[in-house]
Amino acid sequence: MALLLGLAACQGQPPQATPTTVQAQADAANTLEVGQILEVALEGNAGTGYQWQVVESGRPQLAAIAPSADTATAAPARPGGPVLQRLRFRAQ
Repeated sequence: MALLLGLAACQGQPPQATPTTVQAQADAANTLEVGQILEVALEGNAGTGYQWQVVESGRPQLAAIAPSADTATAAPARPGGPVLQRLRFRAQ
């Protein structure tokens, strides 16, 4: 009987909660808890061929996550127009 209860207790894992995303503030300290995501949004221009690049990820406190797709900053989106590039890091 005890074995059955033990197996039932180990069987299910609670669903993983979606991590909280914190928007980076340039003029303030950014405090995160382990597992939270820090998102840095930087403006750029898609038509120049240049983009923002991570030089230091902040290891061991932060781990870089694949950047999200760029989004247009103006509506309607224009080819070569301004975009918002989002760099994301998970607190460890």
